[in-house]
Amino acid sequence: MRIIDAHCHLGIGVDKRLEPEKLLRIMDEAGVHTSVICPIEQYIAVDNEEGNKYIYDIVKKYNGRFAGFCSVNPWYLDKAAAMLRAAFEAGFAGLKLNPKLQGFTLCDDIVNPLIEICEEYKAPVYFHTGTMICAEPFQLRELAVRYPGVNFIMGHSGNTDFWTDIAYSTLGHANIYLETSHNLNIRMLIDAAGIDHVVFGSNMPRSHQLFELGKIRDLSLPDKDFSKLCGGNIEMILRKLGAT
Repeated sequence: MRIIDAHCHLGIGVDKRLEPEKLLRIMDEAGVHTSVICPIEQYIAVDNEEGNKYIYDIVKKYNGRFAGFCSVNPWYLDKAAAMLRAAFEAGFAGLKLNPKLQGFTLCDDIVNPLIEICEEYKAPVYFHTGTMICAEPFQLRELAVRYPGVNFIMGHSGNTDFWTDIAYSTLGHANIYLETSHNLNIRMLIDAAGIDHVVFGSNMPRSHQLFELGKIRDLSLPDKDFSKLCGGNIEMILRKLGAT
């Protein structure tokens, strides 16, 4: 079984810093085969092209250890759409959006052109959630209803303030996947969405793979369930785009 971390940031930001050599050392220590990586901080908010190129170069350099999610700010409008298409044509595995950093409400119509491109390319969308007003679980539910053909990953599963919304926001929506980082009650996520719709993520460097993976190991899940949560589910999502 290959353990896959569904969410890491790489780069040198204003507040966060993580370079690939350090992440690879941690991955080897934690037993993680592949990490899904995306840009960091200002490269999500403003400098999209520079951040995406950085991620692209790392994915190519360390063949097989990383899968890349690009980020484009929807406020760039047609430019954002063009950047996203170019990223998918280059081999990116998905799109990372952060309403808090990028300045929009998760289900605002401004994201529609980007989500439609993701639907065209069968690419998943990872949304940061857990920030009030702009990044709440029920807002992701609205987007999932709007685009039933797109797989959405609910980053941090609404933690910290919106964990009580998880069960109702995911109910009946097979295109929403819960991501585990910063959540202490992983069992609640499994009960809410089902084992087939939860993915292990660390949110490195804000948290740590050893800690985040340790929370899941402590559940003593059956091997089949552990395999799904820690690799199989995200691998299935990425395989639709030929990313794994």
